[in-house]
Amino acid sequence: MFWVVLLAFGISFTMSAFAQKIAPGPSVPVPEPGEKVVEADPLRCWLKSTKTSVHVGEQFNVALTCAVIETPRVSVIADVSQLEPASVQLAPFEVLSGVRHPDIKSGMWRYFQYEYTVRLIADGFFGQDLALPPINLSYRVNMTGAGAAQEGREKSYVLPQLPIRIVSLVPQIASDIRDAARDTFADIAQRNFRANVAFVVAGILYAFAAVLLLIMLVRAFGKLRQRTPILQGTLQPAAVVGASLQKLGRIKTARDRDGWTGELIGQGLAVTRIAGAVAMNRPVAQIRASHDSVLQDGQLLMSRGWFKRGSLLVSASATPRSLGSMLPRFSWPDRKPLYDELEVALQVFSEARYARETSMTTAELDSAMERVRAVLRKLRLQLSWPMRTVSDWLLWLQDRRGPGWAR
Repeated sequence: MFWVVLLAFGISFTMSAFAQKIAPGPSVPVPEPGEKVVEADPLRCWLKSTKTSVHVGEQFNVALTCAVIETPRVSVIADVSQLEPASVQLAPFEVLSGVRHPDIKSGMWRYFQYEYTVRLIADGFFGQDLALPPINLSYRVNMTGAGAAQEGREKSYVLPQLPIRIVSLVPQIASDIRDAARDTFADIAQRNFRANVAFVVAGILYAFAAVLLLIMLVRAFGKLRQRTPILQGTLQPAAVVGASLQKLGRIKTARDRDGWTGELIGQGLAVTRIAGAVAMNRPVAQIRASHDSVLQDGQLLMSRGWFKRGSLLVSASATPRSLGSMLPRFSWPDRKPLYDELEVALQVFSEARYARETSMTTAELDSAMERVRAVLRKLRLQLSWPMRTVSDWLLWLQDRRGPGWAR
């Protein structure tokens, strides 16, 4: 009988083990082919403090940082409600305030951090090492595989203790006398923001430097290609155009008061010739005027300078024939329409000034004056530094490429 019972017990035990082996159990994710398997703790936490020794009642910061695994197949869910500043207990230390910084995801790890402001208000700990109490953190490891999710059982993780010396240099059980880094996630984010702002400001300053360098190169090439020397103290073409517009305004005022006289017609002709010379990129004659200088026919008196003022006698020799035939080899924008307007105005003023018998009417003279005014305004715009810079570059390129661009 004993052997029969023993045999029956062995058969039942074998069948039970076989049934457990073939019975379907919980599915475990199987690594995909070629997937790298890394063994690591699902949850790691560490503490650091801004101070290793404090006085009673002194406030200091404690940062709690945790790293949890978070992948498409494995994720760790920690019960962070136990770490909230309103619920965390660090007796005998008192938690005054706290904040959770934004999480950081790096590879398979997700880092979250809490920063607390604490203090010790209890007495009787002078000269002692007082550690922050251990904190139990509950978590679950959830796994996903073969289209099914498996929730792991609840586990507990005990956070490491952090010793704090009460009025001492270093704790007795400290293994490293060097202070831990005080940088938190907020400090890192703030430094990153400052670095980005500095990078943007540096880019803007580099852009301004490039623009100034471009202007300097344009001016240097302009001086190299300049064929006619410019006397110191003379007016630049843009200033000549501005002074001509002012002179034309005074001519119009005198014409409204006294009508067209021979003197006003001569001044209008002189302004038109100056405008023609500037439009053809030809030099304008400029002579320094003194107190006994006599204004000749075809000359205009213009002022120069802001602080050390002076006067110049300005004149030009543009004629309708020169405007019609001797065009400049290059100009930008195209000044051909300006030459046509100036040619008509020169013919009107020349006939009214020098013809023995003229049939020019007041309306024709007024029209010629308005033509010159419109041309001078367009020249003032074309001689502004942006337009002049582009024109100088195009002229320099035309000089480098040879006569292929010549008109």
